[in-house]
Amino acid sequence: MKPSLRFITCVCMLTVLQTGPVAGFSGVETFSGIEAEIDICTQLIDDKPDEAPYYVRRGEAYFKLHKFDEAVEDYTLAIKLDSTLD
Repeated sequence: MKPSLRFITCVCMLTVLQTGPVAGFSGVETFSGIEAEIDICTQLIDDKPDEAPYYVRRGEAYFKLHKFDEAVEDYTLAIKLDSTLD
């Protein structure tokens, strides 16, 4: 099955968000950057709902925003999909 353009775009955007500090930037995560990461992960999950790493990544973003219930929900789903994450 060929990946959709939306899926490829989301993966590229998530990769950019994960690259870390860039020259001229402090590397400090912003609220809007974390929210963007949640949005991208959500799009990836919509396209491939059986991929545990997307739930883990979104859970980490929720955790950073102190949205602990949402983080726990995503971590739980990730473990159900991939029991080696436990």
